[in-house]
Amino acid sequence: MHKISLQQIEDDFSEDFIVVNGDNLFDLDWSEMMKVHSKNKSNVTIALTTVDDVSAYGVAALKGEMIVRFVEKPIASEAPSNFINSGYYIFSPSIFDILPEKEKFSLEKEFFPIIAANKKLFGYKDEVSQWFDTGTFSRWERVINEWKNKLD
Repeated sequence: MHKISLQQIEDDFSEDFIVVNGDNLFDLDWSEMMKVHSKNKSNVTIALTTVDDVSAYGVAALKGEMIVRFVEKPIASEAPSNFINSGYYIFSPSIFDILPEKEKFSLEKEFFPIIAANKKLFGYKDEVSQWFDTGTFSRWERVINEWKNKLD
């Protein structure tokens, strides 16, 4: 697998662009998410979804649509909401001006806190679409059995 950094693609993007984690599956309405992104003049908009057990995910602390911070893997009683990071994002080209200097960094732990501190990190709340974490074989099996548009 060939990996590239965000710094390497800067010259390729002059408009908003989509970034997705490769281990999730989401039947997201991108046009509605883009409306939220544009309305808020966001640097990054994260598609947020809900799960029964938030303790395995990054949970958004929200002020309206603005993401103030994420709480990683909280116990349910201490979670600031039931909205988690789905791994689906819209980035504005303005992010290239504030990327960390180093080539390798964590979006969730090192980059999103910078965006949140600048009040430019927003969430698109989606409670109706199907979302699956496909990061393990057992989770992938669940997708095969439950995805609404599966092909037989």
